[in-house]
Parts: sequence; structure tokens; C-alpha cells
Amino acid sequence: MIQPDCVNQRYLRLHSLHSSRVLICLICGLLCLFTTEVEATVYEVGPDKEYPLVEKVPWESLVAGDEVQIHWRPQPYHTKWVLCRRGTKDKPIVIKGIPSEKGELPVIDGRRAMTRTQLRFWGEQRGIIKIGGARDPEDTMPAH
Repeated sequence: MIQPDCVNQRYLRLHSLHSSRVLICLICGLLCLFTTEVEATVYEVGPDKEYPLVEKVPWESLVAGDEVQIHWRPQPYHTKWVLCRRGTKDKPIVIKGIPSEKGELPVIDGRRAMTRTQLRFWGEQRGIIKIGGARDPEDTMPAH
């Protein structure tokens, strides 16, 4: 049985449309495989910085390669936090003090210290900086 040309053309258009959709899905899937690595972030803390206070840093969301730079200021930072995140050997999570022009380093003081409300950890009343052991974020033993 011979099919009319209009039926064959319709079949070809539908088949071509389906093939295009499959190709687009495959390309998107391949792109996702190569772009799943999260970009590392630098969190700058201090006067005139994006984060004026240490407790504003999203400690619970740090990922491998992130860096927290705590800049010197005349008064101490009255804060405490838990570090319950994991870096890698090649991409550690780095927390460092940035000195003033005179070489003065920032001071973290536990008196009257504030804790980010998103962080909950046992021993909070005692610690200034606690490594591991938290309810929020989920307890992950830090590494690197």
C-alpha cells in the first residue's frame, strides 16, 4: 500500500521534532555533568565589607574551596561559631585573619559573643570556635 505524500511528510516532521528534542536533552545532560562543580566563594568580613560581622557569614553553607577573610578592625569581634563543613585536600575551607596596614590582626572575643541563629551546637555556652559536633548544620566531621 502506498501512503500519500502528506502522511509521509507529517511522519518525517514528527520524527525530526522528536529527534531534536532527544538531542537537546542529551546536550543538556552532558553540560550538567561538566558544570556540577560549585564555584568557591570568598566571604570578606569587616568594616565596609559585604559581611560586617562574623556571625553574618553562612557558616552552615560553606563548601570546599570557600575562604572566610576576617579583616582587622579596632574593636574585637564578639562572636562564636561552629565549623561543621568539609573541604578537600585540593580545596580546603580556609578561615584567615587579614591584618591592618600596621600588621594588627583581628581579635575574636568570646565575651558577650553572638552566634548565628542558623547554627545550633552542643557546648555553645563554652566555645568560641567549635570544630565539628553540631545539630545545625548537620554534624559532619570537618576535614581539610
